[in-house]
Amino acid sequence: MLASAGCPSPLPDVSKNDETTDGAETTSTSAGQTGSGDTTEGDTTGPPSATTGWPDGPRTLLLVVDTSLLPRTPLQAIVHTNPGEGTVDLTLQFLSLDPGSKTTPRLLVGEVYDYAGVAVNGDGSFDWDMGEVFIPGEANPGTGADVTTTVQLHAVLAGDPVFCGTVAGMVSDPLPYDLEGSTHAMIEVPDAMTLPIEFPVACP
Repeated sequence: MLASAGCPSPLPDVSKNDETTDGAETTSTSAGQTGSGDTTEGDTTGPPSATTGWPDGPRTLLLVVDTSLLPRTPLQAIVHTNPGEGTVDLTLQFLSLDPGSKTTPRLLVGEVYDYAGVAVNGDGSFDWDMGEVFIPGEANPGTGADVTTTVQLHAVLAGDPVFCGTVAGMVSDPLPYDLEGSTHAMIEVPDAMTLPIEFPVACP
């Protein structure tokens, strides 16, 4: 089952990265494309896009998903963003977590999911339908079980965190579960090996 729950009070965000996680990255194929866990670093001071309100250039984000199933045991993933004119290309890869842990070992595991041309609204918000994703047990700190689920993520520009919002979807394996009431937050990180110890799990 998925880890974490509800909409608990967000943990405080941090302005610096306090932890460095080392480990090999996983390369795999998803949705007919071959992706890799390679990270993309970007200048965080670029001018905003005239059409979306996004900063220009690619970004690397830590995605934290707090599901309504198990409280305070969030799933984590690395997301790469590359904005265009009114769209954004996204990739997603989950991070490994020991049972009950939020910070270790956080190595890239499983498939890389690629999403090209996701529509971005004029205010910078977007709806990200991930379709069906497989979350390996190594990335599930709640139960350690493999999980198959659909995910629909609504994200708004929040500043700090960069994005936050709601998560919907339906777990199909190992047991049916509706993800309604789940939340997420995304914060910018230098790369997939330099991650904060504290982070929000929902909008401020």
